[in-house]
Amino acid sequence: MVASAIAALSPNGNYILGDSGRNMPITLNHINKASDARLKVSALVHVVNHVGRYSSSYYSVLGKNSLSLANQQTMQQNISEISIKSGLPVKKQVMTVSQLAKLAASHVYFGFIENENQKDGIVWYCPLPLEETFGKLAPSEEKAFTEQIIFPK
Repeated sequence: MVASAIAALSPNGNYILGDSGRNMPITLNHINKASDARLKVSALVHVVNHVGRYSSSYYSVLGKNSLSLANQQTMQQNISEISIKSGLPVKKQVMTVSQLAKLAASHVYFGFIENENQKDGIVWYCPLPLEETFGKLAPSEEKAFTEQIIFPK
């Protein structure tokens, strides 16, 4: 799906993809394998507590050549606010999309933004186990996590 969507884009076009957190590692591997697809930006948008079982979702922007429309400073500020509100630690690290796919299988990443070198990007993630992070973001059924990390409010 990713390869055919990217193939249909103009050179400066963007493709916005919504996906579940459970499926995100698979999607990131598809992005990594698509020869002309580049992950521009990706961020967590929802965590819902279903009586101790959690679901999450991400939005990602893919493209061929265009520059990311996201602002690293704004993302950093939004993620810092989430860390302060939730009490969760957040680490910032440079990773390839392949490394991000491995991370996403076991940890919540809050955001990714492509570096200018177009080979890797900056990732903000929680080093705690997935379920523990979900529990702090959505501690009860009444308190779902919803944030706009990359898209304007």
